Amino acid sequence: QRHGILYAQEEGWDARFEGVVAGVVSDFLKTFDPAREACWIAEHEGAPVGSIMLAKENETVGRLRLLLVERTSAAALALMCSA
Repeated sequence: QRHGILYAQEEGWDARFEGVVAGVVSDFLKTFDPAREACWIAEHEGAPVGSIMLAKENETVGRLRLLLVERTSAAALALMCSA
């Protein structure tokens, strides 16, 4: 859901993009292999600030999917790294 909101606000994309994201998540769940796939949600002070999925592409390759980093979190991280 956050992908749809963020891309609508920042890129002007419509609900079709949220449908694409839902399809990626659906495909991930249909064939989920817990030994080779995962999804992580980053939190800061109890609030979600980002997420990413690792999906099995084939037997030797994984694909990072749906990377999301909240702008405010990215800016804070950049400040911490440059200090």
